[in-house]
Amino acid sequence: MKKNKLILGVLFSLLLIISTLLFTLKLSNILPNKYLIPIVITECIIEFLLVFFMFYKKSKLGVRVFLYIISFIITIISILGIKYFDKTTSFINKIQSKKYELEHYYVLVLKNSNYNSIKDLDGKIIGYNNNSLTGVEQAVDFVKGKIDFIMEKYDDISLVKKDLLESSIDAMIVEGSMRSTLEEMDEEFGKNTKSIFDFEIKKEKDYELKSIDITNEPFNVFISGIDTDGPIETVSRSDVNIIMSINPVTHKVLLIHIPRDYYVQLHGTTGLKDKLTHAGYYGINSSINTVQDFMGIKLNYYIKVNFTTFTEVIDLLGGVDVYSDISFRAYTDKTCYFTSGMNHMDSKHALAFARERKSYSSGDRHRGENQMAVIEAVLKKMASREMLLNYDSILSSLSGSFVTNIESKDVYKLVKLQLKDMPEWNIESISVNGSDGYDVTYSYPTQPNYVMIPDQSTIDEAISKINNLFDKN
Repeated sequence: MKKNKLILGVLFSLLLIISTLLFTLKLSNILPNKYLIPIVITECIIEFLLVFFMFYKKSKLGVRVFLYIISFIITIISILGIKYFDKTTSFINKIQSKKYELEHYYVLVLKNSNYNSIKDLDGKIIGYNNNSLTGVEQAVDFVKGKIDFIMEKYDDISLVKKDLLESSIDAMIVEGSMRSTLEEMDEEFGKNTKSIFDFEIKKEKDYELKSIDITNEPFNVFISGIDTDGPIETVSRSDVNIIMSINPVTHKVLLIHIPRDYYVQLHGTTGLKDKLTHAGYYGINSSINTVQDFMGIKLNYYIKVNFTTFTEVIDLLGGVDVYSDISFRAYTDKTCYFTSGMNHMDSKHALAFARERKSYSSGDRHRGENQMAVIEAVLKKMASREMLLNYDSILSSLSGSFVTNIESKDVYKLVKLQLKDMPEWNIESISVNGSDGYDVTYSYPTQPNYVMIPDQSTIDEAISKINNLFDKN
């Protein structure tokens, strides 16, 4: 009997010590020492007392049973805590940027044609835009593996579209986000064509990480916001382009909005300039390098966000308070009305607010300011102690909404930094500006588009503010 009691005591003691030790190791990843040390000391005292009285010969049976129950409860709590942190680690691993992006391609034909499957195009003429920045050659090779066809190369996607509509070719191969743009520029194109085959190809990417000591050195993060129903790895127009400069020493954050239609030289190209949003056609690397080129700064990290799903986290935060400078009913969702002043928004209203541009005379310029206001409100809410200690459900809601090249160790460092002193972050938002224009672009060299001609003085001002923020004093 005594032997059984001894074995039971040893078993409970080992489970208690091992589980709490593992849980403490997990906690050390995010808790600063001022919280961790008291927890460790308290754990050690409780475990010593529990183990001591378990083996204390004069302890009554009822006392020992009570101690076993307490030990069991603490063990279960520790195991649940370990699962909690493992889930967090799993989430962080999932959002780590992969070495590739996905390009979604369609084979389009005229809607009134007799072509209904890829096999129907065997021996027919298929056109495509031979753009070296895309993976279209891989896409063509993929289709070649399905059928034999006559290739027709073009230097302009608009001419491919024109020849398809005029039946000069039988079909066209086009990347998904470019297809969306063509349909926006020409409603007849969308009405008169259909897809009979679609597929994805992987496009390798190799962005050089400019890693720094994220808790002691200022750094720049590029936020690229896409609006697509596909996986977050899918290439798409970058409709939201924000530089987030962070100084972890002075606790200052600067958000710089760059209008999607900014007319800039795409990285790796010469000749015609293009809209910044079109850089997204060619992958996140193209967007990052293009911003670095015309801003003359280094971007340490990037976050690629599906802005539509990102706003869902707002409901988990209990909504956010965002300021509107005018009263208006959202054009994109007529059920959403905003008053001048502070508005408490759920995810539905926040998304409508972030998308709105028709209610403003400055159009997309103001939409960018609204997007930054929503992001600022989310950052402030998430930086609260309550949300940081209850971030498991928030992380779950963000799964699939964004990817980043910020390493997991740096994510933990940032959480630990915030929990250490719970500083109030000073967040400033500005926007670079420009004038209205209408011109051809690198992506559409024969079809003029609305563009925004950059105002260099506003770019210089933004760069000056970044330099001031990087000053640790």
